[in-house]
Amino acid sequence: MAELFISYSKHNRPQALELARELRAEGFSVWIDQGGIEGAQNWSAKIVEGISECSTLILLISPEAVASRNVAREVHIAFEKGKSILPVIIEKVTLPANFEYSLAGLQRLYYHDRPAIIRALELLRSGVDATEQLPQRDVPEL
Repeated sequence: MAELFISYSKHNRPQALELARELRAEGFSVWIDQGGIEGAQNWSAKIVEGISECSTLILLISPEAVASRNVAREVHIAFEKGKSILPVIIEKVTLPANFEYSLAGLQRLYYHDRPAIIRALELLRSGVDATEQLPQRDVPEL
C-alpha cells in the first residue's frame, strides 16, 4: 500500500514523476499510474485500488488537470472515501464546479514549494490537520 496517490493530467507527467521521485527520497511511498499498472490489468480498478489504499491524494492542479474527466473522478473518489487531499498548484486556473466541492476550504500549495509540501504531508501522516498547522501563504484563489 502506498500512502500517497498522485493525480495529474498526462500533460503534467514530467512534474508528477519529479514530485514522486522527490517524495520517495523523503521516505514517502507513492503510487502513480506510470508504474503501478501492469499489462492486462483493469486500469480503472487499479486506479480505484490505489486511491482506496492511500491516505492522501495529491492533486496537481493545471488547466489540463481540471479539464480531465479522469482527474475529476480520482478527486471525487478520494473525497467520497474520506481521503486527505493536498491540492498542489502547477499553474493557476479557475476550478470548475466538479472540483469546487471536494477542494472547498483546502489550503493549496505551490508545486515548487517543496518544503511546504513535505511539511503538509508529514502533518497529514501524523494525523494533524495540515490546514490548521500550515502558515497561510499568498496563494491565489483558484
